Amino acid sequence: MKTWTTPWGDLTLGRHPYDADPALQAWSAADTLLARWTLETAPEPDRLQVVYNDAFGALTTLLIRQGRSVTQVSDSSLSQRSTLWNLDANGLSAEKLVLLDSLTLPPGGAPGAPPQVLYRLPRSHALLEFQLHQIRRIVPVGSVVVASAMVKDLHSSTLERFEAILGPTVTDLAEQKARLIRATVADKTLEPAPFPTIWSLPALGVKLVNHASVFSREGLDGGTRLLLQHFPKLGPGTKTVIDLGCGNGVLGLAAARRAPDAEVYCVDESFMAVWSAREGFRINEMGGRGWFLAGDGLEDFGNESADLILCNPPFHYQNAQTLEIALTLFDQARKVLKASGEFWVVANRHLGHHRALAERFGTVRTAAFDEKYVVLRAKP
Repeated sequence: MKTWTTPWGDLTLGRHPYDADPALQAWSAADTLLARWTLETAPEPDRLQVVYNDAFGALTTLLIRQGRSVTQVSDSSLSQRSTLWNLDANGLSAEKLVLLDSLTLPPGGAPGAPPQVLYRLPRSHALLEFQLHQIRRIVPVGSVVVASAMVKDLHSSTLERFEAILGPTVTDLAEQKARLIRATVADKTLEPAPFPTIWSLPALGVKLVNHASVFSREGLDGGTRLLLQHFPKLGPGTKTVIDLGCGNGVLGLAAARRAPDAEVYCVDESFMAVWSAREGFRINEMGGRGWFLAGDGLEDFGNESADLILCNPPFHYQNAQTLEIALTLFDQARKVLKASGEFWVVANRHLGHHRALAERFGTVRTAAFDEKYVVLRAKP
């Protein structure tokens, strides 16, 4: 936890649940710019604030403390939890807060009182496009949508999307390596956002559904392809399979194809990922075979409850590289696996996950590798 010192008072904030790196903090100068805009430049205390992509709830926490009503939109279930943790750490009630997933359209506000949209740019350009289309549906022509980003994350293509979807867009001068973006909503007719996408994977005989924020939206990434080529053999004793960090659910679908009697769980912290996996099972007529959970890894599973866990662990959390997530998932998998179970992990070779797995599991073997990726097979 660190202290964010602002003109409106100090806040104690953390990057929950992965807060081990002392070099990282839960806010940036981009949050300060948005706060200053809504609290000083255009103060309307009774106006609903719709905050997008508030990674750890820093901006939301500040606005709640200033008495504002906030609807927060996020694709991350962990961001929502972090917001609640940070509110609690500062002795604040969530009474004026509404948490929405990225697939739910925020309210448009009362007649004549449209919401003030405060937008933090996401990493995904596809999610940016989807959300700008969503914002266009809730704010009337003439409204100003205010966004912010660190300068290193702001590109000309980003501003082009604001112009194309919302309307005339300007940027302010950079302050502390952050910049404010202001778009005035124009009267224009737009084609629907091109999401989700559906594409076929002939090698597996399935179709995959990818919503805007889901990793590898238009084809298999190399690691997943390698794991599918060297997929574990599933016998009649395989009753519970977990696709951990499921993305579009392709590993879960592969398991469901190979083990018709198994229950398959698709788990991800992204709401769009869980939705995509669920839709993938549905269109492949396997909807009754899958269970779909948004949350923090394997927290919802009991000890020694899984026969097989499949995982392509991330090494980014929000905008920072970290191994903390992978190590947490490895710890969880060790507890959830049955004594006879297996944990299959695919990852970039340079990450050295075999050492971390060897510290937690009885045996670790290399199942496959290529120039970039390695598939590891761990047993308790």
